[in-house]
Amino acid sequence: MRAPSNGLAEQLPEGVDELGPEERQMLIDMARGLIRQARWEQKLVVALREATERLSHERDTEDHEQEPGTEAGGAQST
Repeated sequence: MRAPSNGLAEQLPEGVDELGPEERQMLIDMARGLIRQARWEQKLVVALREATERLSHERDTEDHEQEPGTEAGGAQST
């Protein structure tokens, strides 16, 4: 008698039911590794996006501070 199907069981490839305990554990370990990798990659994408936005904002701020004729070290009137 088969267990009631759930979302995960429906996504597993055919033949999984015939795997032995060691093979099942290997499959579980591989899936966990892929999940960890995907989470790490997502964190990296978020960090890169935040760093890019921060740098872009800093450049915009610098551009507004340095208007023509008011650059640092410019000529002073005497």
